[in-house]
Amino acid sequence: MAHYPKLTKLTNYIYDIGQYVPDQGGVIFHRYIDGTNQNYLVVSIADQSSGQTWSNVDNVLIGPSAQSVWDGLSNSDAIVAQSGFTNGAALTCLNYSVGSINDWYLPSIQEFNKLWNNYLEVSKTLSQTSGATLLSNETYWSSSEHASNLAWFFYFLDGITYLTNKNATYYVRAVRKFTI
Repeated sequence: MAHYPKLTKLTNYIYDIGQYVPDQGGVIFHRYIDGTNQNYLVVSIADQSSGQTWSNVDNVLIGPSAQSVWDGLSNSDAIVAQSGFTNGAALTCLNYSVGSINDWYLPSIQEFNKLWNNYLEVSKTLSQTSGATLLSNETYWSSSEHASNLAWFFYFLDGITYLTNKNATYYVRAVRKFTI
């Protein structure tokens, strides 16, 4: 009979999935331990747009710096740094602020998958938070580029990811990360 080591919990999390944390600007939708640090992903309590293009530059490949499936902040920074950029979903998120919290960004496609995995907890909290709006059963831009004219979006009706033209208009909801 094989013997496996007993797993021990490294730390107790301070915040729970689905918890609204006003001083962090939104609702916790993912958490993970990195060494001794607790890392949290937070979704804003309202959409930043219901009709925004991914970028006004819709036929130029940014490349690997905007193609991460897990690092939405790096993607967002790469999108707004591209030559000729003036407007798009990433900038909408990067310009978003709640009080003094101004480190929001357009989530990557896998960050949206993490949000979807905890959709029940997040939605329950959003429905009970003053000033909050539920995630719509619509399409939301991710910051993950696929090709010169295509980027990933997340469809909150069925939890599926899709590709579409960068010049399409979809919903935008900002996220942020903080570490304790």
